[in-house]
Amino acid sequence: MAKVKPRTDAHLENIEALTSRYQLTPKTEDPNYSGVTRYTLWQRPNIVFASADAARHAVTPRTEYRPDLISYDYYDTVDYWWAIMDVNEIRDVFTELVRGTVVVVPPLGAIQSALAGST
Repeated sequence: MAKVKPRTDAHLENIEALTSRYQLTPKTEDPNYSGVTRYTLWQRPNIVFASADAARHAVTPRTEYRPDLISYDYYDTVDYWWAIMDVNEIRDVFTELVRGTVVVVPPLGAIQSALAGST
């Protein structure tokens, strides 16, 4: 069986765009592979916003189980699905993101500030 080659730093740079929830997560050199960087424990971005600044979204049949579609509807990108999940403490879309549920949609500026580490 062929040995799987570990992913390189270039791979990390590709997934670590400005919208990535892993952007602030510390990384460390892998002691077993020279030149390979690994993520340490995820550091949750602290998304801070006033309740009045947030939108409320009632989950519809179209957005049921789909935080990516909610993200797209409010931010014109699917990249912030994780922020909606995190702010609402949703861990399972199949039981918690069902039609009729109302979720808080944080302001885009609050997410971007959290990712920049300026909250």
